[in-house]
Amino acid sequence: MANSGPTCVQRICSMISGRHTLGTLLALCAMLVCGASSAPPNAWAFLPTAHTSQPAREPQWIKEYPLWKTLPTSAFAVLREGTVARSRWGIYAYRGDGPAGGSRPCIEEVNLTFEGGLSTSGSSCGPLPTGDKPPIFTLTGLSWKYPGRAVIGETVIGMVVSKSVSRVSINVNPVPKVVRRTRYLSVSQARKARIQRFRYVALAIPRDVCLMGVEGFDIGGRRVLNTGLDPCLAPG
Repeated sequence: MANSGPTCVQRICSMISGRHTLGTLLALCAMLVCGASSAPPNAWAFLPTAHTSQPAREPQWIKEYPLWKTLPTSAFAVLREGTVARSRWGIYAYRGDGPAGGSRPCIEEVNLTFEGGLSTSGSSCGPLPTGDKPPIFTLTGLSWKYPGRAVIGETVIGMVVSKSVSRVSINVNPVPKVVRRTRYLSVSQARKARIQRFRYVALAIPRDVCLMGVEGFDIGGRRVLNTGLDPCLAPG
């Protein structure tokens, strides 16, 4: 009997622009089988590469492929790029629609798996958060099941937070909280994307996790953000 290829599942969550109440950020989540015909048109495209029943090394062309080519604009800021588990990933920011688009940025994740699956989270846009307003966020979870092997997973998270937030504590399940210092978008990147500067977090976790909530702290350690996520779509 021929070996079957890996089963890959993608989980995408992003903010519903402008919809948040009582400190809870409403999220739009979708669970997709990688490459399934039911996926949104911009969600998955398989690039020519060999599909194997066992984890393969990262091909050279995947190391070199420009992830930003999938974005809807050439005027973008790079928040972060990296490699985790079975894919390369990047999180980018660009101007939102309309005259006030510079203060309503969009963030978008792009993933390219070692098997050649190219995906995007789609845009998550909104006004720049102030005070204790919930972040603009996007999350992509990926998991692979190879025959005879344990599940391989990863989660990529990007969020734009209020300028008062210098550190975030991200409550994820089933791993311990993840703590990160926020970064401030550089002048050159903001100018390139034609957006206002903001504080953000962009990271990858080498496991498919559920994002339960986010706490933010100012430079003095005072909590200035405490938001849950509703619903929280558990990993597959």
